[in-house]
Amino acid sequence: MTTYPLFSANAHVIEPADMFEGRVSAKWAERAPRLMPLEVGGQFWMFEEKMSFLHRTCVMAGSRDSAWWQAVDNFNTIATLDQLRPGCYDAGERIRDMDEDGIAVTACTSSPASMGFGGDMFSYAKDAELGLTCMRAWNDWYHEEWVSAAPDRFVPVGCTWYRNPKLAGEEVRRNAARGFKAVALRNPTDLGEPWLGLPHWDPFLAACEATGTVIVHHTEGLDWFPRRDNPDNHYPYGMTLTLYQACAMDFLAHCMWGGVTVRFPKLKILIAEAGGSWLPHFIRRIDWTRQHSGFTQEGWPDPALAPLDMLRRNFAFSTQEFDVPADLAEEFGSDIWMVEEDYPHIESYFPDTGKHINAKLAALPPALAESMAWKNASRLFDFAMPAGT
Repeated sequence: MTTYPLFSANAHVIEPADMFEGRVSAKWAERAPRLMPLEVGGQFWMFEEKMSFLHRTCVMAGSRDSAWWQAVDNFNTIATLDQLRPGCYDAGERIRDMDEDGIAVTACTSSPASMGFGGDMFSYAKDAELGLTCMRAWNDWYHEEWVSAAPDRFVPVGCTWYRNPKLAGEEVRRNAARGFKAVALRNPTDLGEPWLGLPHWDPFLAACEATGTVIVHHTEGLDWFPRRDNPDNHYPYGMTLTLYQACAMDFLAHCMWGGVTVRFPKLKILIAEAGGSWLPHFIRRIDWTRQHSGFTQEGWPDPALAPLDMLRRNFAFSTQEFDVPADLAEEFGSDIWMVEEDYPHIESYFPDTGKHINAKLAALPPALAESMAWKNASRLFDFAMPAGT
């Protein structure tokens, strides 16, 4: 079996408790995000009135098949930082875990167990200056303490600012100047902001296109799906995970129907933890909609640009459904797919990710396997593989 070096397009950091100390002015020091204890056990990040819990599903790398994990009878059980592998919050330890796991390069974003997949925790500040200050402090910490520990192993993916697209664009340019390759973005409408189809977002999108900054959207469970407004609804974790990619469809539809890549044709957008088996239905549904009637096709941003051509040109998908690209490569192309480790989430295969992924890639045509393993991600992020890999 050929063993490929692996470039993971999706992993996560869990911030250390002291990450904001010395990174915000005295004016805001007492209001910066802070890690707090729960009386019933566990810890959570608190920022203004927003709480982000250390859910074990998001932080317990290596526990997926352990007896300890199987004994947990409630998947909402909250962890404490000292229960986590140090590789969650310490860059040097993460490199050691990557070496053990068979990962050459990884792109790390934050997590819903801390600042949110898209760094949206900061947008909940009552004072915009406070939120912006803390968001910039996170990017500074990430650059100075995380990426700088191994700049040939970590792809820099910054957080963004949702409340002012002009300031968000300025942050993209600030980060790009010091080597950031991407920026995390959740769907702004989730935060009550205008949708991506409006020129409201153009200053941010223009900055991403001009600097070659990849937009990384991490699929995430949304408040409206499955319904969470009834506390008696204790959904099985597997049910939620089954429906998870519906949220990827939601974001992709916003981008495509919103004409994001029509206004900015050189923009690159990665949908992380995307799965991918839903894509044929998604594209066929858009095609049907555009052909059905004048009413249903109204609003498609470029009548001359077919949905599949738009997707191939501007979008990429990282996935743990490693068999999907083999079935879809002929229609969708082989250069939009890439692998992901998802450390430290419970869906990860740590410490056997390299073995697991390579075993799956062995069933694919060699050219597709190598493209997924590292070539596509390396090209997307314009990030070279480390020497010797």
